[in-house]
Amino acid sequence: MDINDIESKVKMISKFLSKESIDDNYEDIKQTVSEIITPTIISYVEIDRLFLFRARKLNALINFDNLSAQDIFMPPAELTEMGRGNMKRKPVLYAALDPVTAINETGIKENDYFLLGCFELLENGGSHSKERTCVIGITKNDKKEDPIMRIAQGISSNFLYTEFTREITKWNKNRYYISNAIVDHLFNKMNFRSVIYPSVINNKRLNILLNEQAASDRLAFGYMYVCKMLEVNGTQFKAHIYKSLDDTTTKNELKWRKLDNQRLFTYKSEGPKDQVEVIKKRMCKHFE
Repeated sequence: MDINDIESKVKMISKFLSKESIDDNYEDIKQTVSEIITPTIISYVEIDRLFLFRARKLNALINFDNLSAQDIFMPPAELTEMGRGNMKRKPVLYAALDPVTAINETGIKENDYFLLGCFELLENGGSHSKERTCVIGITKNDKKEDPIMRIAQGISSNFLYTEFTREITKWNKNRYYISNAIVDHLFNKMNFRSVIYPSVINNKRLNILLNEQAASDRLAFGYMYVCKMLEVNGTQFKAHIYKSLDDTTTKNELKWRKLDNQRLFTYKSEGPKDQVEVIKKRMCKHFE
């Protein structure tokens, strides 16, 4: 890559960043994104095991017995709306790396009823090596790269970060086309199956999205709680647990466990406050 290549990328990126709303054809956007993203600018980390969390707001307390693990898993294609990384009727599985982020991104407030589910991302059993997960918004620290390549990596990384942390409303909903084109390129051109990206609510916390095959191959169900929120902020929450669905039963069948309605679930974020720094340290192992 030379200075002319970087200049070309800057022009293409500027075209996207200068517009609040996007009116380009989706196929044209995909083509431009494919020209911007090359393997040398993509950061990744090898993930073997990781706990992931999903939350879903409930309108009211419903019949618990009709709920299943599928209610906190990937939505069916016919109910899937366009989002930050997927087109309509093309589901991916979104999850947070901690439950507070999952709750805050779902917009769950005090007195809301909600589902909270936990899954474990396991090693890819069909591979002899750890699976690579793309990381959005973190420039890889490869000391072997020349200065020109580092400039290209920084520009492109900033572009990806901006698109995944941009606030999108009904007035600029077509901006989802850009992040969708990015994910399409990563999945279908670069053979990634999962992408870590910053939370819009708190850019120091991280989310992950997985395609359908990765979700099927690598996710193991842990538990699902039906809760009522008592208190919530950016780092912790308290909730009453009404019922628990987990695998603490016989014959490998998931059964509801009856819990006292006053059982209190208190969670406070533990570990590093900045999950991005954790991922950076793990990435350094690959590029030093």
